[in-house]
Amino acid sequence: MVIRLFNRLVLTVFVLFTATTINFFLPRLSGNDPVAERLAQLGDSGGSLSTDALSALIESYDERFGLGLPIRQQYLNYLGDMARFDFGYSISYFPTRVWDMIAQALPWTIGLMLSTTLIAFIL
Repeated sequence: MVIRLFNRLVLTVFVLFTATTINFFLPRLSGNDPVAERLAQLGDSGGSLSTDALSALIESYDERFGLGLPIRQQYLNYLGDMARFDFGYSISYFPTRVWDMIAQALPWTIGLMLSTTLIAFIL
């Protein structure tokens, strides 16, 4: 019984570590720059920035989100933040915190989960 519980605990830790690692590296393998994408969104909304302002904005975003750090340091920071449940700010919806976005979507997610579970149970 204790061995089975230990095996499940080890498997859970392994799955969580693997999921967080994939979640960290997969967007970086895409080759997209999140700062450039955000600036493209600003440009599409009609904002115009000078070259100096654009450079300052890129530096500000890189510093704020730690994108200028070596990948190893970014990964260690990411693991530490995940361990503390500190998801920080969203790059796409800055200055919105990720927790606020999760809290906004959670009731809908729970409602969908309950309704699909009920439908599956009935069927």
